Amino acid sequence: MIAIPQNFCNAGFDFRQLERIGQVAVLEKRKSDRNVGFEVVRIRQVPESVMFGRTIKAHESMPSSEQWGLYGWTYSDKATALRKFLELTQECPPLSTQRPKQAHIPTGMCESGLPVEIMVSP
Repeated sequence: MIAIPQNFCNAGFDFRQLERIGQVAVLEKRKSDRNVGFEVVRIRQVPESVMFGRTIKAHESMPSSEQWGLYGWTYSDKATALRKFLELTQECPPLSTQRPKQAHIPTGMCESGLPVEIMVSP
């Protein structure tokens, strides 16, 4: 299982994982050294598959835009985001104490110098 990196860039934003328990994580979202907000997500596990003759390894995925509100939430302040994180982690105990192998698939660089990651959602 390829894990979502702790720091990554997507859609022009820099994301930094602040906390993770099992499949629930809270991320800080920034743009150009300005804090934009915080996201709390239920990380999805995508099984290995074959697409157009290519094998796509099993990997973790952030919720898609369509899944926002069900598997992902955005907050403007850290305290509210952490409350949601605690609510979700108490509701769903960790699946595993072992974190999957980290993998970076850089496709470019952000303003911050962080790699731009490919994020595939089911």
